[in-house]
Amino acid sequence: TEIIVAVVGAVAVAIGYFLRPLGEFFGEIIRDRRAEGQRRERFQYETLTGLSGSLKEWRRFIGDPRSLQYKADVEELIFRVNDGKLRELVELMLVTPTNLWRDTYGNAMRRLGELLRGM
Repeated sequence: TEIIVAVVGAVAVAIGYFLRPLGEFFGEIIRDRRAEGQRRERFQYETLTGLSGSLKEWRRFIGDPRSLQYKADVEELIFRVNDGKLRELVELMLVTPTNLWRDTYGNAMRRLGELLRGM
């Protein structure tokens, strides 16, 4: 029985020795995916905060030539947003005359706030 215990112990050590690199490999994959998810979330957060600022400035400067720059910023940022509902609201604002998008603006800002609070 001592021989069996010694053989089983040696086999367990050998298996552990050969499985360790496999565990390290999968651990690295998990760490990479987690880091990628964190980068994406950070990118989305920065996009949403930038969009919020551009929407506020666009609204603030309605009727002023400066509003065109903020509208262009909004058009650029909206393509990066992952949330379809927010994209729909902002895209509706982009095609609606500015004197008619008050409710849409409010809905977009509420949705934006929900997304940011959820992060």
